[in-house]
Amino acid sequence: MTANSGDNLRIHGLTAAADLSGKQYHAVALNTTGQVKVGAKTAANIGILQNDPVANEAASVVAAGMTKAYAGGDIPRGSWVTSNSTGQCVVSTTANASMIGRAVTVGASGKLFEVFVALTNY
Repeated sequence: MTANSGDNLRIHGLTAAADLSGKQYHAVALNTTGQVKVGAKTAANIGILQNDPVANEAASVVAAGMTKAYAGGDIPRGSWVTSNSTGQCVVSTTANASMIGRAVTVGASGKLFEVFVALTNY
């Protein structure tokens, strides 16, 4: 995989709602109190988690631009991706799905790939 360019926009001042130490490079959303939780296809995803915080620690989230992410299945280059229930990125063409962005590199299930985060609904 090519190196991450590091050109991105991060959201500051966020904290983890729970132990996210195993969720670095996974999609995340906000809970009702404004803390970071694991993302989901039906959640209003806010980006990709960049660190591995435990509950109430600072959470670094890329909300726009290039980053790495874990694939939850095979992802062709250029595909729109959303999140599965564990925060991994998956391809989706479902109407009104909360899209995270587009795959810049090919993604293989359980592996890191490059994604351009551009939050939208499909």
